[in-house]
Amino acid sequence: MITSHTRCASLRRRALTGVSAVALAIMIGQGPVLADERERPSWLMLEFGYDIYAGDVQDWTEGLGNRRLDVEPDDGLQGAVGLVTPLGDTDYDIGIFARFGGSFEEKDSTAATVYNILGGGAQFGFNTDSSVEHNEHRIIVDFEARRDIGLGDGIDVTAKAGVRFAYFEAETDTVLNYVGFIVSQATEERESRFVGAGPRLGFDAVVPLTGAMQFDFSGEGSVLFGNSKRRTEAIFSVFPVNNAIDKDTDFRVVPTVGGTAALSFTPEGLGGMKFTVGFRAEAFFNVYDQRVKFDRLGGNGFGEKNAHRFQFGPFARVSIPLDGL
Repeated sequence: MITSHTRCASLRRRALTGVSAVALAIMIGQGPVLADERERPSWLMLEFGYDIYAGDVQDWTEGLGNRRLDVEPDDGLQGAVGLVTPLGDTDYDIGIFARFGGSFEEKDSTAATVYNILGGGAQFGFNTDSSVEHNEHRIIVDFEARRDIGLGDGIDVTAKAGVRFAYFEAETDTVLNYVGFIVSQATEERESRFVGAGPRLGFDAVVPLTGAMQFDFSGEGSVLFGNSKRRTEAIFSVFPVNNAIDKDTDFRVVPTVGGTAALSFTPEGLGGMKFTVGFRAEAFFNVYDQRVKFDRLGGNGFGEKNAHRFQFGPFARVSIPLDGL
């Protein structure tokens, strides 16, 4: 005999099944509407940053046992513009980011005994007033595919993979003015460049805090493959006049790593516009050939064949949602 309790349970199961079927039908019928409500917007991102530290140490000895002229990394500026938009009806977004920047002009000067670094037969030292100037520039373009993978508890994580293109340039000018019985000058102009491309992986993460505040952090890495070029021209104006050009091109692999940590604020009434302030750090390994090969003893000269570049400092970003893209 079927008990009253069994009948009630059976009725509940049938009712729930019926309600579930109706709800499923409604969801299927309203699917496009719900999808439109959850549609991911396109974003335009504008960024400006100030590098507290930008560059690398440029040092070389003007002869054996003499004082080095050092150009320490100085500060600089950077900027970026980016666009992220959904890739059709897929779960992926695509993004393109263009970044550019460079260091301010870095200088050093001294009065020291400087041996001839330019080669060509003049093998002696002299007292001089020396100065050196150095600056750097870079352009980085990233193409990437992005997907939200999430972590739960409101933490939003986006994985990204793509390709990076990079251009780096460093210029160093040295002037040695002789002060003495004979007026003379030695100059050296050096250019180091790298152009390369390679795969890039990274992630962006957003952790909700209180109200409209969020904590953002990111990390990335890439490996660039390309050519490094260096050209150095030197002129020594004391008799006999020496004019020497040294240049080199080589293929190299440039690993890069970087990351950010920031706070974001999405105020009400601005259509979802997001403001971010934070700190960025990056490293590019083996990006430059910065040797001075005009060694008076006929060797390979001074300086690093595989010089690194580092930069870090604060940044500010505004992310603007774009409708209709």
